[in-house]
Amino acid sequence: MSTEKYRPTARIKEFAEVSAGGVCSAPGCTSPLQELDHTVPWPKGKTNAAQIKGYCVHHHHQKHANHAVTLDPDGTLHWVTPQGRRYTSQPYQY
Repeated sequence: MSTEKYRPTARIKEFAEVSAGGVCSAPGCTSPLQELDHTVPWPKGKTNAAQIKGYCVHHHHQKHANHAVTLDPDGTLHWVTPQGRRYTSQPYQY
């Protein structure tokens, strides 16, 4: 499930939604998933199931504005705020 294109396939979208449990991937957020985004900006970050994460609108904008977000191979996200605070979120556990 990967592609060289910017837009994720339907299967990649479905995987991102399931791995997020239907809620925002930002640490502590329980808002419904509203937008999908590459963790590492495309084209440097590939469009694949591991790389695409779901966010609420607020956290999607924060990610692009002033928060640093990195991704571990196991799907764990690490967020660093502009103040240097660090937060971690993991894929939804079924």
